[in-house]
Amino acid sequence: MIKISDVPRSVLELFVVPNPEYYQMIKAGKDPRWKKLTKDIHFGGQLPPGAAFWSASAGHKLSQGDAMDKGPLIYPSAKLEMRSYQAEPVEMACKVRAGIIEAPTGSGKTACASKIIQESGQKTLFLCHSIELMHQTALEIEDFLDVKPSLFYGKTKEFGNITISTYQSAVQNFQEFASQGFDLLLVDEADMFTTDNYIDFLCRFPCKRAFGFTATINVEKYDSNMTRQIRLMERLWGFVIKIETDMQTDILDNIVIYEHEKQYVDKYGIPIIPRDWALFRSELDIDEERQEAQIEYIIGNTLPDDFALVLLDRLADVDKYFSEISFKNPGHTYKLHGKMKDRERKETVAAYKSTGGILVGNVKIVGRGFNIPEANRSFLLCPMKGETPLRQAVGRILRFIPDKKSELHVWSDSSLYSQQKKKMKIFEEFYPNANIIYK
Repeated sequence: MIKISDVPRSVLELFVVPNPEYYQMIKAGKDPRWKKLTKDIHFGGQLPPGAAFWSASAGHKLSQGDAMDKGPLIYPSAKLEMRSYQAEPVEMACKVRAGIIEAPTGSGKTACASKIIQESGQKTLFLCHSIELMHQTALEIEDFLDVKPSLFYGKTKEFGNITISTYQSAVQNFQEFASQGFDLLLVDEADMFTTDNYIDFLCRFPCKRAFGFTATINVEKYDSNMTRQIRLMERLWGFVIKIETDMQTDILDNIVIYEHEKQYVDKYGIPIIPRDWALFRSELDIDEERQEAQIEYIIGNTLPDDFALVLLDRLADVDKYFSEISFKNPGHTYKLHGKMKDRERKETVAAYKSTGGILVGNVKIVGRGFNIPEANRSFLLCPMKGETPLRQAVGRILRFIPDKKSELHVWSDSSLYSQQKKKMKIFEEFYPNANIIYK
């Protein structure tokens, strides 16, 4: 923990940031006078782990001892070989107190995290944003280090030398976690670990070292209003460690844009525009013709040996599309969303990994961190704003397997032209080797 009194004033200023609620009210045309222009991101007199890096940069060394001392834990049966592009960044991480590790989707973040656990020898808490990713991470770490991690979530409350938990469980049971003597904190998908409750945890959790992992380091709701050229993630975690590889750009072969022409109108015949988002979205969601067209498109563009993902944002759509595709398609079809029971979700993922087919999923569960390397085809069918969720969704089919080629299908509603234009800029910047095909 880093106390406010331990850092120079110039560093403290980095942890007073624009209040996103203030700017959201301005964008919505509302009067923001009752909202503060800025907000503090220090809690209980404590600062995030990145304060150590910024204090050192300002020539002010913290008097907290050497956080890099190796702990007593060893993993003699570990089966870890770093790829060439992973070795140097992991070596850098093992020499510092804290940092944010930026790695493209499919570049092996969990392998890098396992190596940091092995090299640090310290008791570790690993946080994931969903139950599904928690189980996935536990299996990968067990495979890499030959040690079964403990899990803490829901009714399962286990602690061990490596404990994996969800964000919410850790926040809700802060005192219990804080008393366990964890020296190393790892946070997966750290760009999501930015609510007040999560930053509070990050500031007050007593550990010697802390690392966040993300494929998308920018957090747009803060960064777009920053007055200094230091992004929120850098402020929270300090040292930025990049894992760079072009491997994923070779995997994505085609980006297929399906252009769906339709104008929605209200009861007076007046066109409904995306600016009236609630009304526009309600019309979009009840459009059965659009839903049937999407289902037919999925079936018509999936091959028998595919591992296909269908990404939707409404749970009702997940159930409907699963039911319709199961009826019309003779192959294996599965569904996955957050309201399914834990056992059912694990069985679904295991079955899909074994047989392939079509997995219809909620984008919050399947569109971020979901790791099935065989996944090679994705249907992005829901509206999606912002670079971060889009890149995360595309990343589900970029996991590396030798000779694998993937194909992304993007449903483009004509009324959402500006949103599609932004998507195309992202595709051209981050996936330059992919062929863009219009249908």
